[in-house]
Amino acid sequence: HALAFDASSRLLDGNDGGIWRLATPATSTTWANLNSNLNTIQFVGIAQHPANINVAFGGSQDNGTERFNDNLNWTEVDGGDGGDVNISPTNNNRVYHVAPVASFGSSSWFRRSDNGGTSWLSKVSGITSSASAAFYAPFVIDPNSFAGNDRLLLGTNQVYESTNNADTWTAISTPGVNGWTASVAMSALADAAAQERLLGKDVSERVALGDRLLERARTTAERGRPRGG
Repeated sequence: HALAFDASSRLLDGNDGGIWRLATPATSTTWANLNSNLNTIQFVGIAQHPANINVAFGGSQDNGTERFNDNLNWTEVDGGDGGDVNISPTNNNRVYHVAPVASFGSSSWFRRSDNGGTSWLSKVSGITSSASAAFYAPFVIDPNSFAGNDRLLLGTNQVYESTNNADTWTAISTPGVNGWTASVAMSALADAAAQERLLGKDVSERVALGDRLLERARTTAERGRPRGG
């Protein structure tokens, strides 16, 4: 994320993993680790356990998905790039996280754990536009229970819905139809995800949050369409 030369013409590199130094940039390919006791990480998303303040999950750039358990040392529970992470409001052992398609491939980039992050399952059945997903595809969880199941919305260049804990997904928008575009689909879910983090887990504050944001996106799309007359 940052490059600079020091007073001795050595190249310094600051990145997701801290700071590194290349002693002779013209000839050397060996970087020296300058981190010592410095621990750095770039979190993309954080999920606080709704019933236990000592447990949290974080998705981090280049450093996987980590679990906090009332200890300064976070435990990596999944690899690759870690994106947004959410804990089920109906079953606190159920955790969801998204990763770039490049990290796990098109068959594994949306993942679910049923045991508090100990192991993970791929949950992309029905998603047919993985190649059109943003680096970190936005997703949200409806705070309401659907007969004990979670309802999720996920955005690529279209919006997908699941009402069975991400076991299967169904597209509920089509690019280029009824004003929907790729930017509308992803921005609607990204706005919803951001508001979800700001408002927390209080159901009274964000009932049907995903639905409201999707309706707003539809309205925006309609306003931008050409009118006759």
